[in-house]
Amino acid sequence: MAPAPIASGRADALRSVGYPLLSLLSVAVGVLLWHLAVASKLDFYVRFENIPSPASVFYAFIEQLMGRSYYIHVLVSLK
Repeated sequence: MAPAPIASGRADALRSVGYPLLSLLSVAVGVLLWHLAVASKLDFYVRFENIPSPASVFYAFIEQLMGRSYYIHVLVSLK
């Protein structure tokens, strides 16, 4: 016997929403762990006192996007 179409539709809807949310959550947890490791200067396998925080990486990326040289490098790479 085949499952009812309504139940299948709900499962498909949950899957289509659940997988992207799970992916986003895993990235958020990774960034949070990165931030906590840098803030506490964790020295386990990597010495996190030498690694920039996620916020400083984000601001440096935004700064690069505002400059002209970033786009020139992208165009040269695409050429």
